[in-house]
Amino acid sequence: MLVFLGGFTAVVAFVAIIWWANEQKKKRLAALQAAAAELGLHLDPTPDADHDDRFKQFAIFRIGDTRRAYNTMRGMLSIGGRERKVLTGDFKYTITSSNGKQTTRTTYRFSYLLVQLGHHVPELIIRRENFFDKIKAFLGFDDIDFESAEFSKRFSVKSTDKRFAWDLIDPRMIEWLLDTQCPAIELEGDWMCMADKSRWAPEQYKHKVALASAFMDHWPEHTVRGIAEGRYRKDD
Repeated sequence: MLVFLGGFTAVVAFVAIIWWANEQKKKRLAALQAAAAELGLHLDPTPDADHDDRFKQFAIFRIGDTRRAYNTMRGMLSIGGRERKVLTGDFKYTITSSNGKQTTRTTYRFSYLLVQLGHHVPELIIRRENFFDKIKAFLGFDDIDFESAEFSKRFSVKSTDKRFAWDLIDPRMIEWLLDTQCPAIELEGDWMCMADKSRWAPEQYKHKVALASAFMDHWPEHTVRGIAEGRYRKDD
C-alpha cells in the first residue's frame, strides 16, 4: 500500500509539474503576443530549426545541439534613425555531458535581438560579463584597451579590426555604455545581435529595442561615413 501511495503521489506530482509548465508557457505566449502588438511586430511561436544556420556568424546560436529559435517576433522598426529589419525572441539549445556512467542533457534558454544594419561591418563584441569568452574564443584576439581606464576595466571589447573598434567606441559611446545596463552586443556582417544568459520578460523586449536604437544613435558620424566609404573592408 505504501509503495502504491508513493507511486501515485509521484505520478500526481509529475502531472502537476507538466500542467504548471504548460500554464506558464501559455501565459508567456499571451504576454509576448501583447508585446509584439505594442511594438508592431508579428509573433510566430513555431520552433525554427534553421535560425542557427542563418545567423551562424553569431557563436551564441551555435552552442550545443537541438538548437531552436521560437516565439520569434519579426518586422520593421525605426532604429538608429531608419527603418530596419528586426528579429527578436527566445532561443534554446541542449548540452550533453557524461561522466562515463551517466549521460545528462541540459536545456538552456535565452532571449536575443537581431537588427539588420544595412551595411557590412567588421566583427566586434562589447560585453560586461564573460558570456562570450568561451564561445567566441576562436577569434584569438586580445581585449582592446581604451583611454578610459574605467571602461577598459568594466568592459571587454574584441574585434577583427581595432581601428573600427576605436572609431566606433569614442568618448561619447563610452559614457553611454558605462551609464547603461546593456546586454552583450555583437556586430558581424550586416547584423547586430544583443543577448545575455537569460530569457527576457515579455515587457523587457520594448526596452531592449530602445537600447539597440540608443546604441546606434551613438555611432560617431565619422564611423558611419567610414563604413559607407568601405574604410573598414578587408581586401579579399
